[in-house]
Amino acid sequence: MFSSMIEKYNKEKLKLVQDLVGDGMLFYDETTFISDEEISVRISNLQEEYGAITKEVEFLQQYGKKDQDTKTRLSYLANKARDIREMIAFWASNSKLNLNYCASLLENNNSRFQMCISAIKDFYNDKHKDAFQKINQFLLDGGDFYKHYLLNKIFGILLCEIHRYEKAEKFILRAIKLRPDDVQLHEILCNVYEKTNCKDKQALEERISMLLKD
Repeated sequence: MFSSMIEKYNKEKLKLVQDLVGDGMLFYDETTFISDEEISVRISNLQEEYGAITKEVEFLQQYGKKDQDTKTRLSYLANKARDIREMIAFWASNSKLNLNYCASLLENNNSRFQMCISAIKDFYNDKHKDAFQKINQFLLDGGDFYKHYLLNKIFGILLCEIHRYEKAEKFILRAIKLRPDDVQLHEILCNVYEKTNCKDKQALEERISMLLKD
């Protein structure tokens, strides 16, 4: 109940932000906002689906016919379980508290996203150069984390640290699109606009930051 009250309060603030920036600012579209509560629901649904797959695999292994149909079904379920582990890791890694759990999920998955989990750990262990190299390599290899709030935020911060402000803007805006109530993101974006001499946008982000702090 308390979390619902907080979400309602944040939505009211976000409505004020929407009115402030106008309808043309797509990245404040509420339909893209993914709250912690929604992520938790997604993870719970995936875990429930994973549990059902595990039970079916156990049943087939114990009671299923030893024929090609059973082998085909088991192969399908194994691939499905691998995909679900990756999706759980993707959503759960939006919180640094879940990183060890996410790493364990992907341990035998042969997943490129393991590099991102490692990068997030590096970032919070003050190994920013290592974190940057891993995320950058993930992107160069064709990976994407468009809907991952924390990775977009971290990569935006890392780009700012090496003064690549114009590129940083893209990732900070992605993160804001997912979490428009994150005051730190608006403060970072304000700094980006200061460095790139975008005075109007800088002033707007300053106003948004002040509004969200109220």
